[in-house]
Amino acid sequence: SNSYLKDMKQNLCLSHNDYKIHNILWNNFTPVLIDFDAMGKVNPTCALCESAYTFSKLNKKFDLDRYKLYLETYISNSNKIKDDFGKALYVSMNGKLRWYNYLLSKKDLYGVVSMTNDFVNYYKNIEKFNDIYQNIKRKAIAFLGLKTIKFLNS
Repeated sequence: SNSYLKDMKQNLCLSHNDYKIHNILWNNFTPVLIDFDAMGKVNPTCALCESAYTFSKLNKKFDLDRYKLYLETYISNSNKIKDDFGKALYVSMNGKLRWYNYLLSKKDLYGVVSMTNDFVNYYKNIEKFNDIYQNIKRKAIAFLGLKTIKFLNS
């Protein structure tokens, strides 16, 4: 896992880092982000893993079909995934563990319980997440051609 972290730190970008539906306001169908307290440098593929997971929950219940739709939409609009998606999933899980530790240190019982459920669900589905991504990637390459899609591990 430490080698995964090292790999992901080779490609960083500035990110909001707090993907929650309540941090997005809408102005005439244009999204506006608020709450930049967590903003910082992050690997873009890790950010994609986290945002796909976060926005695939409806009323705190995870929906695998929404996850797939999120990734399909992202990939159809951006062909710049440069890092290994499977590694990025595990690095994102590491970030969840760091947040869990923070909640424990603050004795935030509600946050700990919520994060425990979230972490277990993420870990339980991590291989499915990677399989979904790999299937979408194969379809995109077949449909658009290898030269159009710039995946690292193609």
